[in-house]
Amino acid sequence: MNSNPKYLSSVIRNHKGKKFVTYISDLKIDHIVTLLKEDKKIRKYSNKALADEAGFSSTQKFAQAFHAKTGCLPSFFIKEINKI
Repeated sequence: MNSNPKYLSSVIRNHKGKKFVTYISDLKIDHIVTLLKEDKKIRKYSNKALADEAGFSSTQKFAQAFHAKTGCLPSFFIKEINKI
């Protein structure tokens, strides 16, 4: 984007009300939630595979971001969505 990181972070903070890292994590989690809702095969993935799919560096960071965004752990979310 040819922009300096401080300016980009400031724009995201002002327009989205979030820190840059939180905004990117939320986008990744939104992507995984959409995949889980639309593709039953993805629901069989391990947390490690889901973390890799979303681009997280570790399963722990993925689980923490997932919980922060959705209010539940990935395994519980998948269990609930499978009930539908």
